[in-house]
Amino acid sequence: MTERTDLLGTPDLPANTVSLDDIWSAIRQKKERQMAKEKAKVRSLEEVTPELLVSNENVSGPSQEETPSVRIPVVETQVSPAKIKKQKSKSTLRESTDGKSLVTTFEMPPEVQREDIHVGYHRSRLTVTWSTVEMLEYNEEDGIIYRERYEHTHHRTIPLPDGTKFDEVQALMNGRRLSLRYPNMRCLRVEARSKSGNM
Repeated sequence: MTERTDLLGTPDLPANTVSLDDIWSAIRQKKERQMAKEKAKVRSLEEVTPELLVSNENVSGPSQEETPSVRIPVVETQVSPAKIKKQKSKSTLRESTDGKSLVTTFEMPPEVQREDIHVGYHRSRLTVTWSTVEMLEYNEEDGIIYRERYEHTHHRTIPLPDGTKFDEVQALMNGRRLSLRYPNMRCLRVEARSKSGNM
């Protein structure tokens, strides 16, 4: 039996032989049918926008077959209640008239109470700490109540000159203003001398 070859040198196959392309196309069709039955793994693949449907109709023209109805999931977003605009604390720094001390004034937000503020004394620094707590509560249709709690802690550190004593630091709360008076770093410490010049 002699085999015939075409111009490219590949032998002709008998008529009952299945080509590799036919096998792959059968596998692809089977896989497409199987995947069409499964739920999409990516949510965006489930959604079909109206623009996409219109563009598909324009390209293919009106079809005689009815297209299957597409289920588009609706995602509801929870709208939280309007928030009050938060105010940041402002601080001002000024030097006393004699130049020996500095006064730092903090303008506290209205939601900060006096008991929420802590002033800590350390040898080389003052630490001012306050915290604000915001509670949000909203109901859902199913009778579920959601509560969100936001707690913000704020720290401010003020450097002190070496050798500053606790008695030299003063704090005063007046309404929403916290004022701190402490020695100036630029001021040199000089020990008191006796009048005779002896130490």
